[in-house]
Amino acid sequence: RTYDGEVWGLCFDRVELVRSDGSDALTFHDAGSLAPLRRVRVTLNGRALRYLNELECVHGELWANVWQTDAIVRIDPVDGRVTARVDASERRRRLPTDGGVLNGIAYRDDRGTFLLTGKNWPLLFEVSFVER
Repeated sequence: RTYDGEVWGLCFDRVELVRSDGSDALTFHDAGSLAPLRRVRVTLNGRALRYLNELECVHGELWANVWQTDAIVRIDPVDGRVTARVDASERRRRLPTDGGVLNGIAYRDDRGTFLLTGKNWPLLFEVSFVER
């Protein structure tokens, strides 16, 4: 199958493919045909949150990094509301050189942790997110 359009991030929630394109919307696609099924606008405190980038589907929630920032957000896939925000700036400050921006998240289901990396980062961080 081919797809014509921007894909900044993509994850599979075990039913549908979820795609980001740098806007404030996530598009849910049929996993077989790639046909768009619905779009959800993402909001943080009632305001549109743009520049959604890399995506990770984790146990019914969506996680995304926000392009050109140190922010990672947890998104409710039903209404698009941001339900948590992670500041990853401490990880970037731990780099031995300027590695650019945060640009990668992945979930390790076997350990319940996330892997974080970025553009030109020489390190990969394994982290847990804890509610405060």
